[in-house]
Amino acid sequence: MDPAIKAELDKLKLEINELQDRAAIQALFNRYVSLHDDSCKRNDPEVRSSIAKWEALWVEDASITYPFGSKEGREGLGEWTFK
Repeated sequence: MDPAIKAELDKLKLEINELQDRAAIQALFNRYVSLHDDSCKRNDPEVRSSIAKWEALWVEDASITYPFGSKEGREGLGEWTFK
């Protein structure tokens, strides 16, 4: 294969990977925001499910800080955040 063509293909592969990464990050952020918003609706019967799904987005050793305090670890994070 022509070296110039190979170089261009390699460059395109990197650009595609970057776009895929950006799309994945955007999808995760959208999911986070949607579940966060749903979890704030205390009168909605689906709130419990939304809180659990929001909490599941975090890693086991999550660390979160809000103006009202800080919490370490994913377990119980949803209940703590949306109490």
